Amino acid sequence: MKTSSTGIPTTRGEAHGKAIIVGEHAVVYGAEALAVPIKSMWFTVHLEVGTSTKVTVSGQDCTSELASLLEEAQVMFDFQDLRFNMRAETNIPMAAGLGSSAALAISILRAFGAKANKPLENKELARLGNILEAKFHGTPSGLDAAVVAFNSPILFRKGEGAFSLNLAASFPGRLFLIHSGEQASTRVMVEKARPYFMSADGPRIISEFNSLAREASYGLQSSNLEAVGHAMEGAHAHLLRAGVVSDRQRHIIETCVEFGATSAKITGAGGGGSVIALFRADWDGKKELESRLSANLLEVYL
Repeated sequence: MKTSSTGIPTTRGEAHGKAIIVGEHAVVYGAEALAVPIKSMWFTVHLEVGTSTKVTVSGQDCTSELASLLEEAQVMFDFQDLRFNMRAETNIPMAAGLGSSAALAISILRAFGAKANKPLENKELARLGNILEAKFHGTPSGLDAAVVAFNSPILFRKGEGAFSLNLAASFPGRLFLIHSGEQASTRVMVEKARPYFMSADGPRIISEFNSLAREASYGLQSSNLEAVGHAMEGAHAHLLRAGVVSDRQRHIIETCVEFGATSAKITGAGGGGSVIALFRADWDGKKELESRLSANLLEVYL
């Protein structure tokens, strides 16, 4: 525990962003999903006891939006009789499919755990984080909270939880994120995709997503670039049919493939947000692709 410039003891919690390799939307309906943390993206929270609830994120007053989230976390740690000032900083783009809400929830829980001198194990951290994330997304699958809490690549199934993966020492590929510049509501996109996954073909679609998630998991753990690429391509085809890939995202995906990507797809709920693209390790077209897309490529280190 540290002391702020006002002399009031503060506690700190931090969490990272995430990217989904295979399984967005399908995971809501029981399919397996594969996700990885993005350790260059972070959410940091500082808590101190105050006279009233106050929340700022990157210098902006967000008290009205986030007060109930903070107060629910207080109840989890039996701090409901206190009031807290929360100051948060982040470099995770909001509504971009990169886990900003899960990272906020997990960092708050870690800060309260530090104050209570009761750090949470990953499984419990993921469970409570999913409860807090419901404030943003209604009924989240638990995937985002799990990968952020475990802070490692995971294979996840709703109701069963997360399984950490042991990745190969030297994967022969490079994963890059490209932000479309668009924002989209996860809640809205989940509703848009629902008819596709709840159709008569739903059981077959879920079975195919299970196979794709396992293929991608195998590829990451065995240095098989082709397996990961094939799985991402299959997931992309389903997400196109589900109607959750925006025109801008489709353009980014097609341009990445034109510039040598093994595969590319949305990551997250879609309708905007981010694209994840897989290239061979020796690919050297980053600057040219950034110029074509007028967007930065952020490497995801496994």
